[in-house]
Amino acid sequence: VQGENRLYPSAWTSDGRWLVYQERREETGWDLLTVEVDADGSPVSVAQPLVATSANETNPALSPDDLYFAYESDELEGPVDVWVRPFRRSGPKTRVSTGGGRWPQWGGPGDLFYWAPFSQSLRRIRYRIDRERFTVLEASVAWAGRGEPMVVTVSEFLGRPFDFDPETGQFLLLEGAQAQGGEESQRVVLATDWGGSLAAGEGL
Repeated sequence: VQGENRLYPSAWTSDGRWLVYQERREETGWDLLTVEVDADGSPVSVAQPLVATSANETNPALSPDDLYFAYESDELEGPVDVWVRPFRRSGPKTRVSTGGGRWPQWGGPGDLFYWAPFSQSLRRIRYRIDRERFTVLEASVAWAGRGEPMVVTVSEFLGRPFDFDPETGQFLLLEGAQAQGGEESQRVVLATDWGGSLAAGEGL
């Protein structure tokens, strides 16, 4: 998939037929699109917009059954929040985060997780599908952030700061360098013969 704008791949459907990606457009900012591909990965259809508005839509995640996708949007002109829509079919959208949400990730049956950047915590959404409508049942904290014995500081510039294994229920999170004891991890590094190392292709 090629274009004049910046493109970033985001997710595949479980059968490998549809690629979901985000595109930065001059007129509308970040939009979400999908394209059908063949077994070789070559597009067999014209890209179709999933969400393309004047707001920025980013970081889509497909549900395990490929019926819904969660994504980020700043359409409320405030903090970026997480929303859910049906995938490749019409239907209402549902806002699942309040006060800011990023990096949605589907968990086990009936679970959706996202990172709350302002509280530095991992949130869990319990949901159900009622007559093809996504309904939030409960919101809770899955992993506490600031103010707890272990402080977790996440860099959001590296991509989604956590992952979840639905089989074991375990999380993997990026932990900040100052997470324990509040001590700085910075140190002075002396690199010798750095010019020779670069010339030899070794790096530093």
